[in-house]
Amino acid sequence: MKKQAVLWTLASAILSPFAAAQSLAADVERPDFDSPEIGRTLPEPPIDVDEIRSRMYYDRPDGETLWARGKTYKASFGNEGATYVPFLGSDAPQNYPVRMKLEEVSVGGVTIAHDSGARAERSGDRVTLDRGILNEMYELELEQVEQLFVIPAQVGYGDLELRLDVDTELEGALDASGLHFRGPQGGIDYGTVTIIDAHGTSIPGTIAWDGDDITIGVPASFANSASYPILVDPILTTFPVESLPNTDFSDPDAAYSDALVGGGYLVIYEERFSGGDIDLYSRAVLENGSAFSQGYVDMTDDHWSDPAVAHLNSFNRFMCVATMRPAGTSFNVIMGRGRTATTNSWSSAVPFSLLDTNDDIHPDIAAGTGFLFRIVWEEEVTSDNHNIMARTANSGASPFAGIQQLTNSANAKDTYPHIADDLDAASAEYPVVWQRRVNGNNDIYGAILPSIGEFPIDTGITSQIRPDVSPITEGVGNGYYVVTYAQDFGDFDVMMRAMTVNQTIDLVNLSVMENAFTFHQYNPRIASDGDRFLIGYTYLNEITSNTNLYLTSVSLVGTELCISERRVPLAWSVSPEEDLAIASQYAGGGDRQRFLTTWGKYDTDSDIFAAVYESPEALCHGDNYCDAEANSTGSPAMIAARGSIDAGQILTLAASGMPANQFGYFIASRNSGFIANPGGSEGNFCLGSPSARFNGQGQVLNSGLLGRFEVDIDTDVIPLTPPTAVVAGELWHFQAWYRDGQQSNFTDGLAITFE
Repeated sequence: MKKQAVLWTLASAILSPFAAAQSLAADVERPDFDSPEIGRTLPEPPIDVDEIRSRMYYDRPDGETLWARGKTYKASFGNEGATYVPFLGSDAPQNYPVRMKLEEVSVGGVTIAHDSGARAERSGDRVTLDRGILNEMYELELEQVEQLFVIPAQVGYGDLELRLDVDTELEGALDASGLHFRGPQGGIDYGTVTIIDAHGTSIPGTIAWDGDDITIGVPASFANSASYPILVDPILTTFPVESLPNTDFSDPDAAYSDALVGGGYLVIYEERFSGGDIDLYSRAVLENGSAFSQGYVDMTDDHWSDPAVAHLNSFNRFMCVATMRPAGTSFNVIMGRGRTATTNSWSSAVPFSLLDTNDDIHPDIAAGTGFLFRIVWEEEVTSDNHNIMARTANSGASPFAGIQQLTNSANAKDTYPHIADDLDAASAEYPVVWQRRVNGNNDIYGAILPSIGEFPIDTGITSQIRPDVSPITEGVGNGYYVVTYAQDFGDFDVMMRAMTVNQTIDLVNLSVMENAFTFHQYNPRIASDGDRFLIGYTYLNEITSNTNLYLTSVSLVGTELCISERRVPLAWSVSPEEDLAIASQYAGGGDRQRFLTTWGKYDTDSDIFAAVYESPEALCHGDNYCDAEANSTGSPAMIAARGSIDAGQILTLAASGMPANQFGYFIASRNSGFIANPGGSEGNFCLGSPSARFNGQGQVLNSGLLGRFEVDIDTDVIPLTPPTAVVAGELWHFQAWYRDGQQSNFTDGLAITFE
């Protein structure tokens, strides 16, 4: 049997505290992954939905300040002291940090000098700042931080006081249970203080609060007679208004590395800590769906968004770029970090754009067969003047050369750039595309790095938006690549444009080719394995206002674009599903035909899902005719063919876009025809008489979960009466009939001239 395209949901098995893993369609049984028809075993192991929050995370993104992330908070430690940031839900308008710095240590009213510039050192879940006369320590747990002051020896006589300077927007209030900092969505509790000496003798300490400082007191009666060291021990905990505040995840991207054990994907996505603070989380996921490693790309109080990731095959290294807005500022800069494929240790965060007043946003990154990453982004000079910028990074994720300005028009707003990986070591070329707005109209422009400057791609009178671009292919020759974008025809359709350098060789309307041009189809994304292209897009149903995602497999045969598999519903729940990203396995050193798709599902919680798609081989012989009628999926089915069109050889026929788990078979005739609704069918019969039915043993097929089937036919034995052989030069017509619940339907027709 031939392989079918394989979709599998990673859902909670990959990427967050999501709902339990589910099949692609709630009412459809999952396929048997051990079936030879599928051709690949892809188990989906269960996972604890709280896995992300089941451990502590640590990082030094600038090489100095230590950051920690627990289940209900994040915290930083440095020479400026400690900052505790409670997690109060993704819908909190901003962060509400509480910063504490040890300002003064006094005994009997006399100030004792301490080291105010101590570096935070970590051992396991304990953080220590050596202040000289005492150790300021923090024991970190998932839902609380225990603050410890360890005083190794007596330094004087009298009351011992520790004064902490506090900076926070939360309102502080002291009562018998401790000090409480509160805001509209919660805050933190700073518990009562316990003093313990070396013999285990303990007494309660005192806390005073004057609106700016916390003063912790140890009475002289204990300090003068205690066995040292003594321990001063308050505890900090988060107090949310909701007991389990929601966490929102969004905007994923992914890249593949063959260097992961068995091959796997690194998926990076946004985690909204608050309205003013987005973190980036990453998970390396193996081909079988299990997590290899996980951690934060960013968990500081800076705002990181729009992540993009690529893999440099020759060094087995990933690099992530993102838009970063430093905490407390209003400008954005492009930042990058790197890691090896097999470890979860990220390099220091490095800026790639200028730290100036211009906003730098919407980065994308590509890699290839050489030793450099290539990064592009959008620079906002004024509200109507945006430029596309580019820069290279070495394998260590550090800038390799200066910034390159790809556009420089004072009257143009160049936005949403995308760059494609380099799959061919001989060419070392990276196509770039972007949207340009001039005089109220949106056009598509491009360039090819490193040496071919900007050129127009589509500057028609309609509006063209949000382009994406494939790598330059190596399997079809002549350096072809495909640009896809949405074009406004009253509603948006998805366009595909095959190009070589700056010349168009084919232009098709994908929505029209698929006979699926109702409602808006936009935000297309494309990836390539060097031989074929996978295009995904967002579908907006204007009646329900819901957005879903579809995939279409496309091939370039000669100079013509054709559909290998008609659109497959990827995500079609009642919740909005958007922000699709596609990663080619081949681009990371893996197999052809396999792609990871990942996207966001946005309802009361915003979660990340993913699926692996296995593309069929090219199916591009003949000409489609006689439009099909929509079936119960809401769209029509389509027929295609691949293999040999030499008379007497094997030809593969494939039908896609059918309802799931329905049976059907192919039919053929030398003649075309047209009969609407034959025998009460919902479709159109597109063949003339006489017609042949491929319904013998093994030829009655089931559409399976993906709504597609295929069969090999021997063109020496077409099942007419009597059986007939195809002759070179003859024109034959093919179609598929299939059940649709209590009804039946047909694909469109396909006309093939045999050679």
